[in-house]
Amino acid sequence: MPNNKISVLFRFAYWHHKMEYDFPEETTIRELIAFMQKRAYTDFEFFKLDPKEYPYIKIIEMGQYNNVNGYDQELAPAMEPSDETLKQRYNGKYQQIGFFIRYSSPLLENPPLGKVEPNL
Repeated sequence: MPNNKISVLFRFAYWHHKMEYDFPEETTIRELIAFMQKRAYTDFEFFKLDPKEYPYIKIIEMGQYNNVNGYDQELAPAMEPSDETLKQRYNGKYQQIGFFIRYSSPLLENPPLGKVEPNL
């Protein structure tokens, strides 16, 4: 059986700059997060992020209005790595899958975009 690819949108929180990537539907959430944590530094050249200055990259699922951190979907809790696949999570409904990329400097005592913890 062929492994279908799905198009996934990524956008920096509170910015209009976005990119789309194709992923096999068997990609796990863990793999998706790891992929974007690396690619955010190179593919979003507009932001010219330095990994040493902004080592904390979080991925947030779009569409989470009125979440525990407020109304802005960009403030929703970050996704946790898991072995759940995109196919399992979205049950074949791939038309509007999108994620925000949120970052913070470790120098900020109270980051404006929610609690930030490094991925280990």
